[in-house]
Amino acid sequence: MNKFKKEIQFVFLPGVPGRKKDFGFMTDLRSKGLSVIEYRHPGLYEEEGEFSVSNTTKKIVSLLDNLEKTKTPYVIIAYSFSSLIIQKINIGKYNFLRGIAMFSPILGLGSDWISENFDETLKQLSAEGNCRPAKNLEAEINELKKENYDFDMLEKLVSYCVPISLFFSKNDNVINVKRLTESTKQFRDLFGQGSLFVVGESKGDHRIDTYYGECSRNLLLSFVAREQVRNIIG
Repeated sequence: MNKFKKEIQFVFLPGVPGRKKDFGFMTDLRSKGLSVIEYRHPGLYEEEGEFSVSNTTKKIVSLLDNLEKTKTPYVIIAYSFSSLIIQKINIGKYNFLRGIAMFSPILGLGSDWISENFDETLKQLSAEGNCRPAKNLEAEINELKKENYDFDMLEKLVSYCVPISLFFSKNDNVINVKRLTESTKQFRDLFGQGSLFVVGESKGDHRIDTYYGECSRNLLLSFVAREQVRNIIG
């Protein structure tokens, strides 16, 4: 039996649009006998409901609450838009969460953090019939566009007392890579090493499969190894 099997689960929270597809990194993890749970935002493509920040937050909370009931350890992989949503959740209450890995992280929807026009993306999806927006969506998006201080979000991330990892491509034109790089470096210089694990890959772009590689793979597998040690020492 594969030594990794059922020891830890990975929960993948996609970005937007969020069309279901076979990501290479999920195939890679599953080839090692690991379980990857795929979450989908409500109101996008084939998913029921209406799309909004509050609706997707509630659905993710429900997913995590159900995972806690199984008492199975898990790691959250939050990509793009979902890395913003995960900041709105009280992660500290989850006993079986072993880590959070953020790919192409977005710390806010304002121009200081993201260069893409999120409103235009949603309008295009709606026009194509692939998004059913909730009535409160516009107000929620405007709230997320408000400028925030760099350290506010970073302090919140590390306050959960679980390993936090940020992965991105240095060529990513969707997120403000320069701001992200400077902020994380200043944060660690001021508040000590070890709070965040940050990797900026020299290849790829905003799409996770274009820069997922040996470093990010080893980091994700380190959660598996850490859980094995945890089981041995009780």
